[in-house]
Amino acid sequence: MKTPTFLVFIALAASCYAGEAADFLNHPGKVIETPDFKAMPEKPWQIAKGKWEAKDGVLTPTPIESEKHVPVLWDVISPKSAVVECEFQLDAAPSIIIGCDGTKHIGRVSIAPKSARITDDSTENKKEKTAATLLKEEKLDLKKDQWYSAKFGWKGDKIYAIVDGKELVGQAPLFTTPRSRWWFATAGAHIRNVKVSEGAP
Repeated sequence: MKTPTFLVFIALAASCYAGEAADFLNHPGKVIETPDFKAMPEKPWQIAKGKWEAKDGVLTPTPIESEKHVPVLWDVISPKSAVVECEFQLDAAPSIIIGCDGTKHIGRVSIAPKSARITDDSTENKKEKTAATLLKEEKLDLKKDQWYSAKFGWKGDKIYAIVDGKELVGQAPLFTTPRSRWWFATAGAHIRNVKVSEGAP
């Protein structure tokens, strides 16, 4: 029995990306930032939504009800390519998102207890109400109150992530957009051990 052509294409595409996220994210370039979070960092960090507290090396966000939005913390830097490393604990949070923007959203990795997903941010096109494109998804089994590692980065037309050892690569023309910042968005997760580096050439 012949394998359907589209399944062969998917298998080939997956094999092309095998190990690519690790090759990029595990070999970053020059370190840009390593905030200690003993107190809230100053510029280029900026609270966009919610309340954020930094204490004993851990970031903790709290929503502001009137904003009707999850807390968002920006790091307003714009390297052409970068690698962001952190540890997170979901605790009571349904998810944690790490993303990057130009003048509008570009792309993100969304981490929930059962999956990690890389998507573009085509939902910014509100007139046409275009749904975000799911580019890659990996299954997870994250437990509450446990710390996990995450890496997120971009280079060219790709966004990379490694979450609890699972590798993801997403590719889209939108990802070539120059960045103005990257960010965390979550309601209730804890974040620590953040390091930001240039992406290796």
